[in-house]
Amino acid sequence: MKSMILILGVALLAAASAQQPQPGETPDPKKLGAIEGSVFNAATGAALRRVNLTLRPSISGMIQQSPMSPAAPYAATTDAEGKFRIESIEPGTYMLHAERQGFARQQYSSRAPSLLGTPLAISAAAEIKELNLKLIPQAIVTGRVLDDEGEPIAGITLQVYRSMRIRGKQQLRQSAGSQTNDTGEFRIADLAPGRYWLSATERNNAAMFGEAAPRNTTGKPQEAYVTTYFPASIDQDGARPIELIGGQTLASIDIRMRKERVYRVRGKVAAPNSVKNLRIMLNPREVTGSMMMFGNNSGQVKEDGTFEISKVAPGAYYAVAFIAQGMIRSVGRAPVDVTREDIDDVMVPYSAGMTVTGTIRVDGEMEGKKISFESIRIQLIPVGGSFNFATSTTTAEGVFKIENASPDNYRFQASGLPPGLWIKAIGDGARDILNSGLDLSAGSNAPIEIVLGVGTGTLTGVVQDAKQQLTPGVMVNLLPDPMKEDRNDLHRSVTTDQNGKFNLANIPPGDYKLYAWESFDPSNSLDPELLKANETRAKKIKIQPNSQEQLQLTSIPPPGK
Repeated sequence: MKSMILILGVALLAAASAQQPQPGETPDPKKLGAIEGSVFNAATGAALRRVNLTLRPSISGMIQQSPMSPAAPYAATTDAEGKFRIESIEPGTYMLHAERQGFARQQYSSRAPSLLGTPLAISAAAEIKELNLKLIPQAIVTGRVLDDEGEPIAGITLQVYRSMRIRGKQQLRQSAGSQTNDTGEFRIADLAPGRYWLSATERNNAAMFGEAAPRNTTGKPQEAYVTTYFPASIDQDGARPIELIGGQTLASIDIRMRKERVYRVRGKVAAPNSVKNLRIMLNPREVTGSMMMFGNNSGQVKEDGTFEISKVAPGAYYAVAFIAQGMIRSVGRAPVDVTREDIDDVMVPYSAGMTVTGTIRVDGEMEGKKISFESIRIQLIPVGGSFNFATSTTTAEGVFKIENASPDNYRFQASGLPPGLWIKAIGDGARDILNSGLDLSAGSNAPIEIVLGVGTGTLTGVVQDAKQQLTPGVMVNLLPDPMKEDRNDLHRSVTTDQNGKFNLANIPPGDYKLYAWESFDPSNSLDPELLKANETRAKKIKIQPNSQEQLQLTSIPPPGK
């Protein structure tokens, strides 16, 4: 889910300086606001002391992430009666966070700890009182990891996952982790209520620290413990989820490790001898943007470019070469299919990093305003295999340069667009690649031209429930119609504030659908089955350049309500 929030948030960071006070400005004391309230234990109703509260600036319901936040957050701690007060707040929209040991991290008025909370719209000289937060006690999972004979295994790495939709597929993404002690027992705490998947992996210390793979002198096929999902599956499809509620300790979750036939993968990275700290890893091809670095399926690349990875389970992988120093970045990849035999001839090409250059121009007039492009950042988002997120520097005239891009397939993402501008086209000299993306796998590229259109739309409104009551904390999703899952620049997401209001700005012209979800995990906001099941409840709208629409939406209740 964090990954989803970040992707949505980056595209909106450009509006931050316009919506929040700038660093160094001296605010007028008469225009500062304040909030106060109390924090309680959701299970017992008791007041909670020593809860750390943080009030962070928000853009369209999304939390700004340091160091891009234009304004510092505010902080407070609850007293012996569970009360808090934050003063001298500059006008703006904020998210209120609460943390205390033994409880799930939570935002004000979130419908579940793992979901976004309700933004607080604080106007000049406003005092908002009786902000009550009910923290849900953490959930805990305990259990053991056993070998194929039922004996406990020490030093096993446990990973807890949540499901989210990425690039058109439901995938498991890491949420927390632990490892077994000397008796094979594990304990994973600080979990919010929800559905999770659990896996166990035996650490390959030899591979992690560059030691050569052990020799197999038995003459028999090599077997080893492979990553096993609870309760005893070697693939995600056979994994059984666990459901957690607040304050629950789910005990006796035992995983019996599977021992399977494994194989050896050898090859060479075509890198110059001068390259240092070069490593290799096998990255599952079906997992988008996986970053399982320094795990079992990894190893050191020798000075002559050769490598060997042992104990590899059957599967489809990318062999990804990367430099493990400073800013870790991949420098080459090759597909590897491990089936029923060892592999000795993998050749991984090497790229020192490509440079993508281009220009930005505006198609139209901005009412006589001179446009500076220095605030714009163009980012290349890898579609798969790589984990390089290359970002541009841009001149005031609109010339940009992106360095150290790996030979991979990318989507473009822009942040810092001046208000009223939107991405109309992206070309490489021969074709429009706005929808198809940029393919650098062939090792060459032409200069890029990014064309910005003039005139965006704004949507404001309120959300009511079935009883026509204003509903705070409802997630409003604006999605293109027809759906374009890879066009993040056309997606908007915002949570209604404490008054049930929402505001979506800088929307590119086009056809859209609006969904207002009462209780919803944003990581599943693009699930086609969910969208289809609720399309009759969505509101269709056409955004025109410079249009301003006011809407009243009815919230979509969760299934079964």
